[in-house]
Amino acid sequence: MGKVGILTEKPSAARNFAAALGGMSGTFDGTEYVIVNARGHLLELKDPSAMVPSSLAEKYRSWELEHLPWNASDFRWEREVRRKLTSGKLVTDSDAKSLLQDLNKVLSGCETVCNAADLDPTGEGSLLGWEIVEYLGLENKKLERMEFLDETPASLQKAFRTRRAVTAIQA
Repeated sequence: MGKVGILTEKPSAARNFAAALGGMSGTFDGTEYVIVNARGHLLELKDPSAMVPSSLAEKYRSWELEHLPWNASDFRWEREVRRKLTSGKLVTDSDAKSLLQDLNKVLSGCETVCNAADLDPTGEGSLLGWEIVEYLGLENKKLERMEFLDETPASLQKAFRTRRAVTAIQA
């Protein structure tokens, strides 16, 4: 069995996994792993006018009532690296871009990518992980989901042992 890349939604979860499994990388229960983490939302949806056919772009640049409501089926629902306001301009967040590059470097070297997120009823942690997997083009890897209620060592070890294969990133 190849290396499992464990993707957590935040640094504190990665540290808790490392404490539970014996380090940021290594072998646990006979499975080689490496732990990486996001830092919240690294991606965001593109501007509405950039996600529709060019013939509709002008309509979706406008918030005038005559152009509303928008038709959700017009959109391609594409993401881009998170942006931030710098000197009055919206620019790509270089920290988010750098972290995504680092995640890609580590996870692309793994046979399996495991989205490790708690069982938050909103599903936000899971969504963050799957957005990253999709954005980085890693959905062709073996995909797994690891779920836990709390971040105690026993809970995280159990989550590692009972991780499950998923066939699509929405699972």
